[in-house]
Amino acid sequence: MSDQTNSGEPPVQLWTRDGFMGAISVVTRSTYAPDYLSVEGPHAPRRAVLDRLIPDDQDDAQALPTTVATSRLGVKLLVSGRRKPMQYVVRNVEADEIHFIQSGHVKFETDVGCLTAEEGDFVCIPRAIAYRYAPMGDAMRSIIVESPAALKLSPPAPTGMLNVARDVTYARVDPEIPVGGPTKLILKTSDGDNTVFTMPHDPLSLGMKLSESVPVWKLNLNKIQVLTYLPEGGPPSPFLSSSAGDVLMFNLSSRISSRPPIHINADFDEVICYV
Repeated sequence: MSDQTNSGEPPVQLWTRDGFMGAISVVTRSTYAPDYLSVEGPHAPRRAVLDRLIPDDQDDAQALPTTVATSRLGVKLLVSGRRKPMQYVVRNVEADEIHFIQSGHVKFETDVGCLTAEEGDFVCIPRAIAYRYAPMGDAMRSIIVESPAALKLSPPAPTGMLNVARDVTYARVDPEIPVGGPTKLILKTSDGDNTVFTMPHDPLSLGMKLSESVPVWKLNLNKIQVLTYLPEGGPPSPFLSSSAGDVLMFNLSSRISSRPPIHINADFDEVICYV
């Protein structure tokens, strides 16, 4: 099961605070720590195959994405699998959103501009930005992270891990979105007690951009440079975090050696997405 046990090397166990950023303790063990005979309770490890999940919005164009996990701090994980365009506009008034496109091509229309996302793209929709999205083919799949605290790109090596000028794409105003007729606008809240307005016109119909700053952006996973340590690898570095420090996103593709140490993460639950 473990390259380390098969090679005769003792398994390494790593304990950290604040993700990989705080206090650290490293020991070796005589056994492989994750092995267990049985488990009951909410902290049991779970695996989900995204293509096998049937989110509410897959067959109902009026539905919102499906919540699959929540935290005590208000962070949520949702799944979307639209086959048809959204028939309404959403404004999340309590959380920033990161949409990770697992498959398909998706067009996002927001009240600061539009962008098209593809597989591997992270799309940031900050709090109170109205938006809708639609698959540009037969279907799409995405994972959505909702964070009550503001999210921002925060790599430890901003000039090396990310090339913001080259690889971060910002939404652009599309003057061709018509004013239209009555449009449903949903003010989305964390407890699901949403408020629904019927607007006289499409709130995403824009004129022109008057500021340099654009809060809606996308970044592809392939454009995030990997950081590693020779010869055995090392801990990953976050490229995105929340202002409260309760959300960290890592690219885990950098390890070049065998199985990494067993990590006891004292302060975070971990969700790993295989792409």
